Amino acid sequence: MARIKNIHVRAGNNVQKGQLLVTLESEGLKAQLAQSIAMVDASQAMLTVTKVNFERAQTLKEKGLVSQSELDVAVTNFRRYGSELVAANQRKQAAQTALEYSKINLPFSGVVVERSAEPGNMASPGQLLLSLYDPLTLQIEADVRESLATQLDIGRKITVKVDSLGKEINAIIVEIVPAADPNARSFLVKAGIEFDSNLRPGMFARMLIKDGTKEVLSVPVDYVKSFGQLDMVWLLKDGNLSRRFVQLGKYQLNQVEIVSGLNSGDILALSAN
Repeated sequence: MARIKNIHVRAGNNVQKGQLLVTLESEGLKAQLAQSIAMVDASQAMLTVTKVNFERAQTLKEKGLVSQSELDVAVTNFRRYGSELVAANQRKQAAQTALEYSKINLPFSGVVVERSAEPGNMASPGQLLLSLYDPLTLQIEADVRESLATQLDIGRKITVKVDSLGKEINAIIVEIVPAADPNARSFLVKAGIEFDSNLRPGMFARMLIKDGTKEVLSVPVDYVKSFGQLDMVWLLKDGNLSRRFVQLGKYQLNQVEIVSGLNSGDILALSAN
């Protein structure tokens, strides 16, 4: 935990990879590092001394000039200061790492969305200080019905419509969460969006996914005559006109879909005359 000394950016700033974002107070961390370095030096000095003593005791034991217990003490001291040196080096490494974290640099180029802390606040591991995003890696997430999601694959190209911009932007499916929502009967699908400088995180957008194609037979609405709930057209065949009842579908502009009653290639007339 350390106190924030300075935050060098604000919401809306464009920032570059490697740029300094936050500086934490480091006086205490520098003192810890100096102390750990001194501990390493002291442990190294004691290890050198105990190594000399161990080697001397080992030589004297071979000549019968010292007892086994004296040699055991020399061995114990040598091993103890060897362990202390390892621990001191680990503390030194931890202090160096902590000091490096006192300056927080940006790992990617992006845009600052929100500043969640101010100079003077305490910063602790896991605490949110800044929110940023990379405009090159924006994604859209949408719940897609089961029947359609099971036909999708990673890497498929789709279109994303952003109503507020009046644009359709290309995207590629990058993830399909492999567990369905049993209540909505849908899968969460994520797609990476092609870069557009006008896009912002949180904007509303729609995934446009083609659900196959279907041939539709349609005719101009003027050719359809209605009698109550019945719809019919005049069919011209071999020079003769005949009445043909039809079932209508969806209307689109001045056309209407013929669900049944006609075939492609049939010739129609506007009236019996």
